[in-house]
Amino acid sequence: MYVAFSFGFPQTVPAASMNNTVSGLRFFFRVTLGRADIASHLPFVRQPHKLPVVLSPEEVSRFLEAAPGLKYKAAFSVAYGAGLRASEVMSLKPADIDSKRMVIRVEQGKGHPPIGKRSDPGQPDQRRPDQLRASLIGQ
Repeated sequence: MYVAFSFGFPQTVPAASMNNTVSGLRFFFRVTLGRADIASHLPFVRQPHKLPVVLSPEEVSRFLEAAPGLKYKAAFSVAYGAGLRASEVMSLKPADIDSKRMVIRVEQGKGHPPIGKRSDPGQPDQRRPDQLRASLIGQ
């Protein structure tokens, strides 16, 4: 916040805006003025990390009950239980689900390497597809 104070910024400037200003000043001192010694004293502002919202078991149950059909309940259960993104769920195929090892293979996830996501059979929202289908039809 020293950079914000010294250049007259208000205290509510987002960290990304501050880092843009610091980058511009570093470029100005290093390239334009040739003073890398001054540029090295301009620190970047750390951006605070926000924690994700975690649903309670009751909220997860209400969310799954509100799904319009069996297909959506299964997709939402797999997505939430294994922590998949929407695009990862959309690209899933039956061959990607290994029921014996309780692993879901994700081909084109974020960063693109194929990964395996484990699911815990003890959790009601993380059951195998055949268990999930049986429990949803039985309701």
